[in-house]
Amino acid sequence: MRRAYSVAGALATAAALVLSTAAPAAGARGEIIFVTLGGGSVHHANPSGCVSVPEKAAGVVNSTDARIKVMSGSCHSTDGRVVEAGEDGVVFPWERRVVVL
Repeated sequence: MRRAYSVAGALATAAALVLSTAAPAAGARGEIIFVTLGGGSVHHANPSGCVSVPEKAAGVVNSTDARIKVMSGSCHSTDGRVVEAGEDGVVFPWERRVVVL
């Protein structure tokens, strides 16, 4: 009986630790707006993680509360440049991803 209580206690402690250390995935508040060559726009509300740049995008407006990184490689690439919150920038044809920082 004593062993059952110690196993249950250990499991409860482990569960509490896992739940207390798991960080919630939080996105940026606001939106990323891609301006296209034809004069249109594509909006991504409350973005998080990696966002694909739409075809024929010529510019990006960062209307979020977070910095974003415009890059040509994968979502985990080290290349790219930062666009600060509230700023805008050019999107070059070879840039295919935006990561919310």
